[in-house]
Amino acid sequence: MKIIIYYATKHGAAEEIAKRLARALGDADTVNLAGRGILPPEAADRVIVGGSVYAGMLRKEMRDFLTRHQEVLAEKPLGLYLSGMSEDACGAALEKAAPAVLTAAAKVKDWLGGIVDPAKLSFFERAILRMVTGKCEPMDTADQARIDAFAARMMEG
Repeated sequence: MKIIIYYATKHGAAEEIAKRLARALGDADTVNLAGRGILPPEAADRVIVGGSVYAGMLRKEMRDFLTRHQEVLAEKPLGLYLSGMSEDACGAALEKAAPAVLTAAAKVKDWLGGIVDPAKLSFFERAILRMVTGKCEPMDTADQARIDAFAARMMEG
């Protein structure tokens, strides 16, 4: 069974979560949506699409991919995951930006946590991190139990 995990990331959090999810699935390809010549979703038996949320918005690459391939994705077992520091903001961003047919058809939808490395942030982003969290240090709230549960639900049926 071929599983492809497509991800859109700015600083690497969604990529790291895609890799953790691939390990939990046992065997899955990970594909950066910012890359060239990406595998088409038609090549997969099951598809997972994930991305990071910034300022309440999904990454453009994720939005565009979901819109461009919505007919194919709606016909396959589909998982949608988001990474970010706020579960509430991520859920709202998905419902607002993803095609409704996909959010309704998705077998699994979940927030899988966030990862922040201040060394990868701009000065402005570090200032916002300090304002929001009161600190500017590496954080990893990616939840392996949620990642494992997401993988298990994707493999059901």
